[in-house]
Amino acid sequence: MNKLFMLSKVFVMAIFLVGLIVACRPINPEKCGTTNWYQSGLKDGQNGRHDRLDAFVETCASVGVLPDATAYRKGHAEGLVQFCTFETGLKYGQRGHHNPAGLCLPSARHAVSHGWAYGDTLRRGENDIDNVRAQMSEVRQLLESAETPDQDRGRLWAEYDRLERERDRLSSHRAQVFQLINDFRHSLTMNMVQDDGSKG
Repeated sequence: MNKLFMLSKVFVMAIFLVGLIVACRPINPEKCGTTNWYQSGLKDGQNGRHDRLDAFVETCASVGVLPDATAYRKGHAEGLVQFCTFETGLKYGQRGHHNPAGLCLPSARHAVSHGWAYGDTLRRGENDIDNVRAQMSEVRQLLESAETPDQDRGRLWAEYDRLERERDRLSSHRAQVFQLINDFRHSLTMNMVQDDGSKG
């Protein structure tokens, strides 16, 4: 019985390891011969992935296929140009992800990092506002409760007023950050117009 149980565990572990190896492959080896390597690189760049050419080469070698490195890297570079924007940085910051500027060319890092900083500030501000609102709700419940002693109500009202002012301060700061975001977007647009004019 124990022997059968051990064999079952080994079998399950083997299946798990095979699944893990397959999942870690960047591509199914059977698709190596039909893959559009430019499109593959473009998609990786657009999704903010690092260059995966070495992993593709290793996987496709098992079926005797060599990826088109030039096409992949051209696509990847063009994809990163589309990825490395102020809006991408803003989205990453708001979602609590790391700053992706390290993937980008030096010329794009400034905008991406600014977007990420604004997004991260908005995310933290929203969390602070939510926390203050939760505290206000707790204090309000105590004020509305018949079990709350009268001698505590003055202190609770003072605390509620303080929290209300803090909520308003945080909301005002959030509005200022949105204005800074709009100003930065406007400056980017103006720079693009000037660049186009100088090229013309």
